[in-house]
Amino acid sequence: LNNNEFACRYTDRQFCIGLVNTEFDRIHQLAGLLLEAVRNKPYQIAHHMINVAAHVGLSAVEKEASEIAIANALQISTQAIHKDIDILSHGSLVHLEKLEKIDDLWGKRIKQGFEKDKFFLVFHPIISLLGDDLPRYETLLRLREGMDIFPPIQFLDALAAQDKMTEIDRLVIQKSIKKITDTQDIVQLFIKISLPSMRDSTFIPWLEETLKASNINPTALIFELSEKSVFDDFERTKKFASGLRLLQVGLSI
Repeated sequence: LNNNEFACRYTDRQFCIGLVNTEFDRIHQLAGLLLEAVRNKPYQIAHHMINVAAHVGLSAVEKEASEIAIANALQISTQAIHKDIDILSHGSLVHLEKLEKIDDLWGKRIKQGFEKDKFFLVFHPIISLLGDDLPRYETLLRLREGMDIFPPIQFLDALAAQDKMTEIDRLVIQKSIKKITDTQDIVQLFIKISLPSMRDSTFIPWLEETLKASNINPTALIFELSEKSVFDDFERTKKFASGLRLLQVGLSI
């Protein structure tokens, strides 16, 4: 990458690369180079062979609407995956006057997601570099609407705006417990927990009752906190960790 370019990870399998004041030909060229670098190349991790495939979504960005445009690019890359297209382009700019309509749309999607049970989980296997073959999985949230499937980066802001972060965390935990109950070979599920849930004084008591009702081994759950959440409220993190320890639930940062 050049000095005016940046890269960051957005979801479990999606990355964002920002190119500032760059011609679209250069963007297509870089997309092609990325595909060539990773396409159909096997990697060996411990005793596992992994094949990597890649698809690229392109979207122009206005500075003031960059977050929305990045989300659109991620959605385009998801569409590229579903359609098995190498590079899918979206050339139009995302303008500020569209933001309010986009927010309203996501608000309706979130409401329907809860009411019609459109949120679901996918489980990404965690492979130990030390050769540990115990079945552990990263728990990943998705929202389904028709044929479209949206990753959290596209609706987390809408969840937060509606004060639904604690509700979605609890929904993920309940669905994860059901998965463990239904699938006997899962040793552990890693579940991301938001800062609002960590700060919620009713969360630990709710979790205790939920675990008792489920009869699963609490060690099957590992909650993940972001470093930012820990730094934002270190004292609450310590209390949260103590509560989880008493319930024999794991914590990862």
